[in-house]
Amino acid sequence: MGVEREAMATIESIYQDRRDTQARQLDMRTKRIYKDYPDLEKISNRLSLKQLELLKAKLLAGDNFSDTDLELDLMELQRQRDSYMKDYSINPEDLKLQYYCNLCQDRGFIVTDQAHTKCTCMLKIMEDLRGGQSHISKRMDQENFKNFDLTIFDNVQRYDVFFGERQLTEQENILEIKNQAHSFIENFSQRGVKSMLYHGAPGLGKSYMCYSIAKELIDRGIRVLYLTMNEFMDLMQLYSFDREMFMQRYTMEDYYAVEKADLLILDDLGTEVTNSFVKTVLFNTINSRMINGSKMIISTNLSPDEILNRYDERISSRIMDYMQIYKFFGDNKRLG
Repeated sequence: MGVEREAMATIESIYQDRRDTQARQLDMRTKRIYKDYPDLEKISNRLSLKQLELLKAKLLAGDNFSDTDLELDLMELQRQRDSYMKDYSINPEDLKLQYYCNLCQDRGFIVTDQAHTKCTCMLKIMEDLRGGQSHISKRMDQENFKNFDLTIFDNVQRYDVFFGERQLTEQENILEIKNQAHSFIENFSQRGVKSMLYHGAPGLGKSYMCYSIAKELIDRGIRVLYLTMNEFMDLMQLYSFDREMFMQRYTMEDYYAVEKADLLILDDLGTEVTNSFVKTVLFNTINSRMINGSKMIISTNLSPDEILNRYDERISSRIMDYMQIYKFFGDNKRLG
């Protein structure tokens, strides 16, 4: 029983961290929006005061409340606020609390008049705790910026990069990529920061760099979903074509995480069996996250030309518009 209580305390701390993180992010989003649109803050403040005034009036009057003027004033302020946000293309969801799991709103339980049941996301956490540290967590413990060894990269031979405009050694190139990764992490919340495509032959550090970035962001409370392309397509295909098998392997939280993750990392693009369904899912995922301003990292052994030939122009053009492209070159370091 003591072990069970300890496990539940750990789970509750996970949910508390999630709620705290979302509250902080809401506060940051709200401050940023109000800084850019001070008139919206004024309308929102007036709306909050009017809501409070209406609540007090209802409490004092009880069943005898009949102040329609207050209610009309409130409706007018709500209309002004909605109109302002529409005129300036401000997403109303950005001023609302977001959740890792919409089903339980990060409480772990779904409560109805008839039942009080554990949410699928809690069942997933409990399964992870029973299984110990996941493969991804173990990889991040080993492959991170703290353990990054620049000296294994050659610093003598130079390669043409950027269509011959520059010549860099392996070490100079990987250092530039590493510095850009740190910039990506530090400016992650900025909407204008581009997502990234890592390409190059196997064993040059692409996956290592992905794990390193994932660890840094997770440690900062950012939601990161890391999947190989085969894992990603298994998840999406089972959800679409075999829901019974899907529920045996995954939870709905796993499916929703693809959209809700702040950063989605797809490793080893091109290792999957590519068909029309794969192309459709890949395009929709990239396009949706691009429109929503969410970020991705894709790693692949394919060159940009090979991506164009293997998939289609729609996917290739989205990648070019949405992502900063980094090439890894040199001898196999057996890092990723």
